[in-house]
Amino acid sequence: MRDTSNAIQGASRDAEIVRDVLDGNVDAFSLLVLRYQQRAYAMVFRAVRSASLAADLTQDAFIQAYEKLEQFSPGRPFYPWLHAIALNIVRDHYRKEGRQDILHVDIDSVTTIADEPPAEARLDMDRAVAALEQLPILYREALILRYREEYEFTEVARALNIGLSAAKMRVKRGLELLRDMIGGE
Repeated sequence: MRDTSNAIQGASRDAEIVRDVLDGNVDAFSLLVLRYQQRAYAMVFRAVRSASLAADLTQDAFIQAYEKLEQFSPGRPFYPWLHAIALNIVRDHYRKEGRQDILHVDIDSVTTIADEPPAEARLDMDRAVAALEQLPILYREALILRYREEYEFTEVARALNIGLSAAKMRVKRGLELLRDMIGGE
């Protein structure tokens, strides 16, 4: 679980940076880019599976975030807001290509394993990841945000631009579908 005090301090610092940018110090935005570029790139890369395309789309996300910075609510964490922008850019990219529901995940996007698990556990994890890839995008995104990114439900709701109860329902329904697909708890 994320350290709440660090998250609050980070959100406070992000709000200060946003205020600085809006007050005319445009160079301060580079601090947000440095803080979140790897995380945003990783999310986009998982979706598109192309390093160059992920770099381009991540850059587009930061450009759009900069252009819409006045819409950011300073009391909220910056990354979920940026994540929502990046996710919408990925969706727009796929719509332009005429493709829907294409976001992918890999084993590293689901969990980080410190020690190599036994073969049976690894097989179960592989089945879970394969099942996750088959879920409709609305459930897949919610599960990744909740369990991989360790977002609170309110952050999941903000990142997906949905209500809190809808975020809880997507996570619950996604877990139910996963359980049905892999036949276990």
